[in-house]
This record gives sequence, structure tokens and C-alpha cells, in this order.
Amino acid sequence: MNNKVELIGYYGDDLVHACSAWTSTSRDLNEDKIKRVGKLLDMLASNGHHTPFEKSSLHFLVDTDIASHIHLLKHRIGVSINGESARYKEIKEDKYIIPEDWPTKWQEKLRDYSNQGNELYHEVIKDLEESLGRKRVKESARFFKTYNSQICADIMFNWRSFYHFLNLRNKPDAQKEIRDIASEMLDIVKNIEGNPFEHTIKAFKLTTQATQVAQSHPLFRGWLFFFIIISVNNIDMVPPELISMAFGSLSGFVFKFMAQRAKEKAEMLKMALKTQEANENAHNAAVQRVSVDGGKWVRRLIVVSTLFGVIIAPFFLALLNEPLYVQITETKKSFLFGLFGGGTDNYFVRVDGYLMIPEVRQTLTAIVGFYFGSSVVKS
Repeated sequence: MNNKVELIGYYGDDLVHACSAWTSTSRDLNEDKIKRVGKLLDMLASNGHHTPFEKSSLHFLVDTDIASHIHLLKHRIGVSINGESARYKEIKEDKYIIPEDWPTKWQEKLRDYSNQGNELYHEVIKDLEESLGRKRVKESARFFKTYNSQICADIMFNWRSFYHFLNLRNKPDAQKEIRDIASEMLDIVKNIEGNPFEHTIKAFKLTTQATQVAQSHPLFRGWLFFFIIISVNNIDMVPPELISMAFGSLSGFVFKFMAQRAKEKAEMLKMALKTQEANENAHNAAVQRVSVDGGKWVRRLIVVSTLFGVIIAPFFLALLNEPLYVQITETKKSFLFGLFGGGTDNYFVRVDGYLMIPEVRQTLTAIVGFYFGSSVVKS
């Protein structure tokens, strides 16, 4: 048995939404304002001014599988939901759904599994009612009910929450069962006698599942490409509706691509901030483990050791007439782009006195600069 959707009532229409917005200026109606309802709702929807759409409601009765019912329960703002409860009654009618896109073999296995669960559900209620009491046995017997079991749900949306629901559930990446429910809801609203929400539906650019599938089909895209190529030479022959569809598809792709890129950049920034926060926490923990005074003495020891090994020790050795040996490296000549000859010769030369090599001067400059900078910061 498939999930079923029924519209049992609604309140409001396009004009209710428009009048709610016009409250900020004047609710007085005239023929000119009524003609501008569609443009007003387009502006409100595209700019995110969705409060006026909260003034109407859509009331549905849905036979839904438990898995889809869980999706429905996640929508709480602007949504009122009551569901059939197996805690307060024994569900006599054993309804469940079987995925239509499954192979017959697995459909039969799920059907047998569901029937077995329902049999055990009724059996345990009958067997344990006297010992546990009817209330306790009913609420615990539900554990035999499978996720594909159907219950009745009473759901009311305002139009803003209905748009949010469709924006999440009437999409290709949503689970098929809840997507079917959302698409059927929208199809029913589109076919209300008199089409009271015509401009609201257009303003939010809502499409049913069938339209989404058609527009994503390769044949549709191929036809659209062919149409664009043909129309380049004679634009006057192309109906305005087809031009709007072509540019709508292109702009939809561009904006969706931009939104996806923005989302990816936001995620990367979020990860970078988390990494920075983790590094800062690790640094703070290290600082707490090592006292500030201890860190100062370690740095001083490093500086003194460097000065002694690079500058002081060689200077005193020179005063004591201790010879200093320096390695010299010479490069040999090569021929035919390095194929013959080349290489290096290394030999040592004795030097008397103190040798001020570039590394020594750089080390002195770095140490003086470091301490000078530190003193400036402290002052």
C-alpha cells in the first residue's frame, strides 16, 4: 500500500499574503494593487521577506510509513502534527509499504518480514495483556512494528513552513518516500479549485517531482541545447516561455554552483578556525605546563651556548695560538655540458688568529635584534 495524502482544509490565498505585507503601508485595496499581487509576492520571496506567508495554512491528512513520519516530526516551527499512536490503541489494520523500485525477490522478503512482525504484535498483546496490563502491553508491543508500517498523521503548515518543508523534502537527495509525500502535497495545492496560491507557488519557484525529473533528463537537456542553437539565428520565432525556460535553467545552474562553492568555502573556513583553536589550546596547555621563568632560562641558555661555541671559544683559542683549520672546496672544470670532468676537490688550510666568518656576523646580528625587539615590546 502506498502512502496517501489528503488536503482536509486550508485558509488564505495570494491576496492574504499580499495584504499582510501591505499592512506596513496601507491595506486599502484597489484594482491597481490587486494587479501587482504577483510582483509583490515575487519580491517578498526572492528577498527573504517570508513573514507574510505565515498568515495562511494548509491542513493535510497523511497515511505515512514510520520512517517518513520521523522526517515529518523534524519540522516543528510553523507546523502542527498529531499522529496515530499504538500506545493508546491496538492498531487493527496492518498497513505497510513495499518499495516499488525493489526487485520482486526482495519485495516478497520484506512483505513476509512485515507480516510476521504484525502477527507477533497482535499475539503478544493477546498473550501478555492479563499479566502486564493492557496499557503496558500495547506500548511495548510496538517494538514488533517495522519501519515500513503505516500510521495516520494530521499535519498543518503555514505557507512559510510549507515552503521550508518542500525545500528540504521535495528534492532528489531526499528519501524517496518522503519526497513522494512532499511532491503529492504540492500537486494537491496546485490543483485547489480556483488556484488560490498561484502567485505564491510561482514566487517560491516550486515544482513537483515529475517536473524535476523531466528537467534533469538528458533528453530534456539535449532538446534545450538544440533549441538554443536553432534560436540564435532567428530569435523572433522562439516563444517567450521557451526563452524563459532556457535562461531559467542556466541561471539556476549558475546560482546553485555559486551556492555550493560558497558552502564549501564556509566549511573550509570553519575547519581552519577549528584547527587554529586546537593549536591555540595546545599552546596554552604547553604554557601552563612550563613556567614563564623556566622558558626565559631555557632561551638564555641557548643564547649563551651559541655565543660560546661560535664566537667566544674560537676567540680564546686564537689568543692561545691554537691553529684553526678551514675546509676549502674547489669545483673542477667540466666539458660537454658536464658529461666529462667536473666534480670537486676538498682540502684543509691552516689559519692563524680569529676568523670572522659570515655565519658569526649573522648570529650576532640575530641575537642583538631579538633582544632589542623584545625590549621594545616590554617598554
